[in-house]
Amino acid sequence: MPADPARALQQLRLGYPNLFSDDVELLKIIARHHELRAVPSQWRDRVARFLDGHLVLPYLNGEFWYDVHPIVKADVERD
Repeated sequence: MPADPARALQQLRLGYPNLFSDDVELLKIIARHHELRAVPSQWRDRVARFLDGHLVLPYLNGEFWYDVHPIVKADVERD
C-alpha cells in the first residue's frame, strides 16, 4: 500500500495537544520574533512546556533561534 503523506501528517498533528487562544498568541510571538526575549515573563512556564513538548524548537545554524514546529506552524499562522 503506498504511503499517504497527508494522512501521515494528520496523524502526527493528532499527537500534539489542543491549543487555547492564549497558547496560539504565545506561539505567534515566538514565530514572529524567533526568540524568547519577546515573550512576557509570566508565560515562562508555558514556554518551558512548549519546549518540552516540541511545539517550539531551538535551532542553531550560525546563530541560536527558536520557531514553532512546522506541523503546527500553519495552524498558528492561520488564526
